[in-house]
Amino acid sequence: MEGGRFTAIELNRLANTGDARKIISQLRADFQNGIAGGADVQDIWRTNPKTKSHYKVYWISQHLTTKGGHYEE
Repeated sequence: MEGGRFTAIELNRLANTGDARKIISQLRADFQNGIAGGADVQDIWRTNPKTKSHYKVYWISQHLTTKGGHYEE
């Protein structure tokens, strides 16, 4: 999954879980608290052009070394 960008639904399927967003939340908390195994998980809102529904895409950016990094499209 390295370098990829995934929706929560895709992550649920890939990780065989029903709660990817909870796992992402825990990874972020561990990262902020300096706990080993934490990760600086990034996200961005996207809009489906056909349905106008909004959804997030998540990724871990290996080049970000500080908290609060961001991605610009």
